[in-house]
Amino acid sequence: MYNEHRSFSPPSDPKASLWRYMDLAKFLALLEDEALYFAVAANMSDKFEGALSSANLEQRKILAESSDHKGWASMQSLISAPLAQLTTRYVYLNCWYESEHESAAMWGLYQHEGRGIAIRSSFRGLTQCFKTDRLIYAGEVKYVDYSKTPIPTHTAFDAFIHKRLSFEHEHEVRAVTADQETMLEIWHKTSHSYGAGDTIPHSLDMSADYPAGLNIPIDLAGLVEAVYISPEAESWFAKLVEKIVRRYGYAWPIQYSDLSKDPVY
Repeated sequence: MYNEHRSFSPPSDPKASLWRYMDLAKFLALLEDEALYFAVAANMSDKFEGALSSANLEQRKILAESSDHKGWASMQSLISAPLAQLTTRYVYLNCWYESEHESAAMWGLYQHEGRGIAIRSSFRGLTQCFKTDRLIYAGEVKYVDYSKTPIPTHTAFDAFIHKRLSFEHEHEVRAVTADQETMLEIWHKTSHSYGAGDTIPHSLDMSADYPAGLNIPIDLAGLVEAVYISPEAESWFAKLVEKIVRRYGYAWPIQYSDLSKDPVY
C-alpha cells in the first residue's frame, strides 16, 4: 500500500501525468503478471544510487574539526559506506517520467526498431494501484549538484530520492519500497556497540545473494490511462499491440505517438 513519507515530495498536482516507456516483452510481462517490477537499487545503471555527495564529506570534515561534534562525525565516517552498500541491496525502485507530453528522448532510449510502447498514468493512479501490504513510497526525484549540495540523511530513503544534475532530463518520479526487516537483521548480526547505544558493522558480508527485483501486484486497469505506440512503429505493430490488449480484456485507448504526426505547412 502507498504511504506518505517525509523524504518523498509528491507532484503538486496528484493528477500529474506519468509515463513508463518499454519494449514489447516488458509490456507483455506487465499484462501477464499484473504487477510492477521494482528493480533493486544495487543493479541500477547509475552507480551513485543510494550514495551521498562529496558535499556531505566536506560537511563531515567541518564537523570533525569541532570538539562538540567530533564523536558524531567519527561515527558517521565509519557507518556511512557499509550502510549505503547494504541499503542498495534491499531498496527497490520503480521509475516513471513526469510530463504532460511525450518525450522524444525517452522514445529514443526505450524503443528498438520502432517497437516501443509507453503507458500513461498519473501520480494518483500510481499510488492507488498497489495491491499489497508492503509499504510503498513515491515522489519526485530531486536533482542537485553533488559537489555543492549535501544529501539529507534524515532517513535511509533520502539518498534514493536524489540524483545528479546530469540526469535532470529524466524528470523522474519513483516509487520505492524496501526490505527493512532483512536490512536490520544483517546490520545487527554484524555490528558491535559504538558510543551511546549506536552500532557499527565489523564484518558486513557483501557477497550474499540479494533479489534482483520484486514484482508488486497492482490494479492494472486502474493504473493505465492510455497506451502509446512508438512514433517509428509500422502499422502491423500497432495492430498487434491492440489485439494483445483486447485479448487481455482491457479497453484502454491505443494511439500512435503524437511525434508521428506530419508537420503543418
